[in-house]
Amino acid sequence: MRIGKFFIWILFGLSCSIIQAQENYLDYYPSYKTWNTHYQIDKIEFKDSSTIIYFRFAKENKKETSYTFYAPKSKKAFLLENSRNEKFLLKAIKNIQINGITKIDELKTESKELTAFVENEATYTFFACELHFERLPEGMPKVSLIEGEGFLYNKDKLNCLDIRLNEKAGTPVIASKRIEIFESNCLTKKSESYPERIVAPRMIGEDIDMKLFEGALFIDEEPSYKVPDYYNLKDQIYKIIYTKTETIFFLRFYANTRGIRHINIYNTLNENAWYLKNMNGKERYSLKAVTQIRVNDQLKHEILDEKEYRIVYNKYGVTKVTCLVHFDRLPNKVKKVNLIEGDQQKVIDKKTKSRRRYFNFQNVKMQVP
Repeated sequence: MRIGKFFIWILFGLSCSIIQAQENYLDYYPSYKTWNTHYQIDKIEFKDSSTIIYFRFAKENKKETSYTFYAPKSKKAFLLENSRNEKFLLKAIKNIQINGITKIDELKTESKELTAFVENEATYTFFACELHFERLPEGMPKVSLIEGEGFLYNKDKLNCLDIRLNEKAGTPVIASKRIEIFESNCLTKKSESYPERIVAPRMIGEDIDMKLFEGALFIDEEPSYKVPDYYNLKDQIYKIIYTKTETIFFLRFYANTRGIRHINIYNTLNENAWYLKNMNGKERYSLKAVTQIRVNDQLKHEILDEKEYRIVYNKYGVTKVTCLVHFDRLPNKVKKVNLIEGDQQKVIDKKTKSRRRYFNFQNVKMQVP
């Protein structure tokens, strides 16, 4: 029994030393995505045992006269969630302010509704608060701030998605400037540019329909792969989504006016369709479907049911193409694959008599959820 207690104290001491070993720092201009421009994270503070998000949002006086804050243990309280569906619950909500004046030092009750200054001539009332969570594990790349459990994909919520962690940037002056610009843009209904090295929140673009990812076992936010760079095109596997039955590649292409003038996307009936090749074996996996084809954020095909779809690039600027490429769920033994577009020995441009441009991705690392 004494020996057991001795080892417990050793483990406790090691865990404490690991926590103490984490560096304390402030990120004064966090990188993340929002549904709209009426809320932002001012800064994030990383302390020995806590992560504090300094949060700010605006409520339009004519439409929304109040906002309800929820304390820890409430299902409507803010929480953090990463791509592996690990949740980090709110520990405390402190320093709740209205237009810079502290109204509540720390919310102890389950909820508290605060009224905006509707009688004020200003268009918006500004709320701010400190959201306290446990110290996030070291090495976690991203996390999302969600307003209420189960509302990750709700565009009416004050969600901040894909917050980059482990970044130390900016100064208190930069944080203050970001707040000034945020409030000025709301009051004047303008969109003032953020100065160099002052990063505004990136809005979640229409090229991502977050509801499509519901039920995913795991989403690889930063896939590892190689791709050739032709004609100044930037080809990306933006995400890889793993569900119970499918492996889905979220592809994104950017093209300028130089280089090729159009691309074709092929469905399963076309010999030029994408397929996967196991790099450590001879297995070949056929395309299941291509969905959500968007050109410059406009949906063109929910499901590609014709043999091919031709996209002509905008001659006046950059064209962005996104789509979801579906395969049956790959076996766990498959560690790396090549995503290949068609039988490239047969596909020849009839005019130039040369092989055309391919949208290939090599050495794609697969994950096991």
